[in-house]
Amino acid sequence: MNLILVQHSKWESEVPILYKQIDTYQKLCKSYEVSDSIYKEKESLYKEELNNNNIVIKELRKSNKIYKRISIGTSIITLICLILL
Repeated sequence: MNLILVQHSKWESEVPILYKQIDTYQKLCKSYEVSDSIYKEKESLYKEELNNNNIVIKELRKSNKIYKRISIGTSIITLICLILL
């Protein structure tokens, strides 16, 4: 009988500690969920920004090709004018 009382008193002291640990773990899990959702949102924003930047890069490459052609054409016209003078 005495052993049962000792075991019971031990559990009485351990159970509140275990409940507190469980509560702490649950709060930690909620914190991780919030943190994870923030990171996922940031990741989606970064992906969208990356896609937008890729579009801008493609447009700049196209305009760069146009400017190169204009530059070459202008150089040729300048050389022809210099040769004719």
